[in-house]
Amino acid sequence: MITFITAFKPFDVTYLPIQRSALFSYKANGIPVIAADTEGDAKEYCTRFPNVTLLKGIRTAKDLGYNNCAPILKDLIVEALKGVKTPLVGLINSDILIPMDF
Repeated sequence: MITFITAFKPFDVTYLPIQRSALFSYKANGIPVIAADTEGDAKEYCTRFPNVTLLKGIRTAKDLGYNNCAPILKDLIVEALKGVKTPLVGLINSDILIPMDF
């Protein structure tokens, strides 16, 4: 079993379909997912996926003076590893679909 750590892009018209499809593929495979709760609408879309844990308090690029909410990956990984209960863990883009025979 593996746990995925990911960082969502905004769930807007550009990224919503593929990120939602990826979430369904993770759920169908029973893969736990840990992500930063940095995008305003992530909670709205992830509540229907009980395998997804959203972490609050992860620093973002905005905290470093940039104009977006991308999480600082080091902070995300350090915090996410505290909640991993599987022998394997992987960092994955939020738009990668996993086949059913994964």
